[in-house]
Amino acid sequence: MENIYIKDNDNRLIDYMSDLRGDVANLINSNICRMQEKGRNITINSADEYNRDLIASTGYEEKQGLYDILILEYNQKYPNKLLQRWPSHR
Repeated sequence: MENIYIKDNDNRLIDYMSDLRGDVANLINSNICRMQEKGRNITINSADEYNRDLIASTGYEEKQGLYDILILEYNQKYPNKLLQRWPSHR
């Protein structure tokens, strides 16, 4: 299982996502890369665990659901190149 921080550097928002399966973490990373290619100033970092002091030290506002917000924003802006939010299970 993987843990990550997503930072929206344009809006100074940060979110922590924990216990992600590898396929989920890979899809999130791929989606963040595609958003970066379109000019969004977003970063993704792996994390050992949730760290309130680390979040406070960034000066960013913690925003739960930030990944979902970013996907929605991207998909509204690029309806012909929709990002898949979560891996499909067959």
